Amino acid sequence: MKYSDPRHRHCTLPSTVDLSSLSMFESDNSITPPPHSEPPSGTISVDCDTLEDYARGYGFEFCDRPNRIFTDALPRFLEVFREAGVRATFFVIGRDLVEPEHRAVFEQALAEGHELANHTWSHPRQFAGLTWGEKYQEVRRTHDLVAAQLGVEMQGFRAPCYDMNSDGAMLIERLGYRYDSSVHPSPVVSMFDLVVWIKSFFRKWELRSNCLVNGFAPAVPYFPSTDSLWRRGEPRSLIELPTNVWPWLRIPFYGTWHLMFGAGWFRNGLNLLARCRIPLNYHFHAVELLGLHEDAIDLRFSCHPGMQLPLVAKIELIRNTILSAQDTYRLMTTAELACEAAENLTRSNAVELIPGLSACEEALCH
Repeated sequence: MKYSDPRHRHCTLPSTVDLSSLSMFESDNSITPPPHSEPPSGTISVDCDTLEDYARGYGFEFCDRPNRIFTDALPRFLEVFREAGVRATFFVIGRDLVEPEHRAVFEQALAEGHELANHTWSHPRQFAGLTWGEKYQEVRRTHDLVAAQLGVEMQGFRAPCYDMNSDGAMLIERLGYRYDSSVHPSPVVSMFDLVVWIKSFFRKWELRSNCLVNGFAPAVPYFPSTDSLWRRGEPRSLIELPTNVWPWLRIPFYGTWHLMFGAGWFRNGLNLLARCRIPLNYHFHAVELLGLHEDAIDLRFSCHPGMQLPLVAKIELIRNTILSAQDTYRLMTTAELACEAAENLTRSNAVELIPGLSACEEALCH
């Protein structure tokens, strides 16, 4: 059964392949819905980082012209979403909208009912370390360009590399944003800096201490404290929608890990999240629908997780991911999920997301 939501919701806030070889965990092919009359809510998003952004992370220079994120990867995501009848959220980088060919991709996304959200102007890999003025320019330039060129007032934000702090949250709140989705509540995320350093052959070292602190944040939507992004606070106009982790274990649960560990890993994680009635906030990166050989990608990117998998396998895996999520959750845009979560939190006095939380979600909330 597929669940759908109204296209717009107003609110006031305070090619088939065998994937068995890609699976690291044994699991049956079914997702067991939670024993409730109404399925939990969820959203799927795509971060539109380019190959040039990844090259900087790995410590080498690279110029991708034409930009294959826009010529190949994003059109593939749009096709998969179209086939499934799912509306998603695309976190866009402002500098990429300057070129008309790139804007056309997002115009198509808007025409098909998807949401656009802010992913900064230039994708600074240490966003939290910027000054207030630098953060303002990164957010405001993208916001204004999208509004001017595409006629959309964006409501959501995600910091590059999950590097967000309370100052950044206060800034986007003052700019009228309804939600942030930068917090990844897993201490494992802080290890990415070490992994990237090794994969760059020790050329590139970056430290994001906020990622470590935010790794202990609540794993369900919450109103963040004005002093500490990772702590719960009083109801406010900005809500935090943390990206998903496995309950209890706090292992990251998103597209990159899916490509590394396979379909069984995803099915088990989705089943557990749904049984705990934890809202789905699952995100991909656009690069995950590029083929290293099929799209003639520079071989220096072969170190990137999942890049060496056959493109047809990745398309099938991502298609099945979206269909499984659709069968288990009421999928909507991230802005709609933020609206619903904020209303529920306000009604329950900022303690429970849904009345009658399960024991496993209670454990995650504290």
